[in-house]
Amino acid sequence: MYKRQRTICVDVLHTFHLGILVEFTKLALWRLLEAGVWGALEGNMEESLRVAVLTLRNALWSWYERRHRTFPEEHLTRLADLVPSMLGNPSSRKLKTKASETWAVTLVANDMLLRFGHRLGDEAPLLQEAGKSLVDIISIMRASGNVMPPTARQDFQ
Repeated sequence: MYKRQRTICVDVLHTFHLGILVEFTKLALWRLLEAGVWGALEGNMEESLRVAVLTLRNALWSWYERRHRTFPEEHLTRLADLVPSMLGNPSSRKLKTKASETWAVTLVANDMLLRFGHRLGDEAPLLQEAGKSLVDIISIMRASGNVMPPTARQDFQ
């Protein structure tokens, strides 16, 4: 006899890494760029964006090194490079990362939101909480394996 079971299977690659994580991280990085965290976006927009992205790139590489010292057993996929075309421009924002790279860039964006949130005004607490929630969701899913126990499902509530 067939016993009906309730099963949910989440395609983490497409729904999270290439979906909500990319969208959140794109929003967070652009808010930080617009706030001038890595240089003012003014005057010649193409040139000022290039300089800001280079500064962000240096911050990202420094973050990778600090993260590796703190979590030497963690294997994060690093971006091979960060160039302005990966972020688009103010009228056509992008975040062109591979799924495995997106997780590390999301962690970086969360750290940057905590460090520079004061420059974002009222929006900062919302972005910080959203980022923390996304990191918590991925952490719960990774810790749970293929079958999420009831206690982990309760953590989503």
